[in-house]
Amino acid sequence: MNERTDGVSAVQTRIADLQRRFLPPSTTRADETTGLDSLNLGGTGTTPDFADLLAEITGGGSLVNSTASQMTGTATGDMRSTAARQRFATDLLQRLGLPNTAQNQQALMAWQAAEGTSAAFNPLATTRAAPGATDLNAVGVKNFRSYEQGLQTTIDTLRNGLYGNILAALRNGTSAARVAQAIADSPWGTGDGVTSVLEAGTL
Repeated sequence: MNERTDGVSAVQTRIADLQRRFLPPSTTRADETTGLDSLNLGGTGTTPDFADLLAEITGGGSLVNSTASQMTGTATGDMRSTAARQRFATDLLQRLGLPNTAQNQQALMAWQAAEGTSAAFNPLATTRAAPGATDLNAVGVKNFRSYEQGLQTTIDTLRNGLYGNILAALRNGTSAARVAQAIADSPWGTGDGVTSVLEAGTL
């Protein structure tokens, strides 16, 4: 079973559990226990009362973001697992329109490992502000509210005009070491951390 299927299954199980705990038997329809229908992603959806309840429980986040967090990290946004880092690297390259090569993947995995941050949905430890984001530390590394917010804010940071050398190295896509050097030469703040991770060969 692949990571996406695992993530959807986890969300289905969570939704079924919430229905058992919070919905009276008389309000539960047959299609509310089928999993994908209850995700309200173009299917029959759920009753408005259950949707409101679920929104309250998840702090107002969308079901799409809840699904993404299940597939890419924990409910608290911890992105330090290998699967979460791989998904973030892939999504980042795709959204930036950059080649998803083995060298780029290695570079982005090493970058995330070098940051080693527990910041929610923020594996590259950007300090760029976003609505509802909070500070993890005194430097201003942000905790984001969702996977999508963290991904988009990281993209916005990389495109702010200060990191053209990193984007150029990723656009070339042939050398993780070149990306690591570009990061070291940039004002991002990681220094030689990415190079050290690559040289250690611990990925």
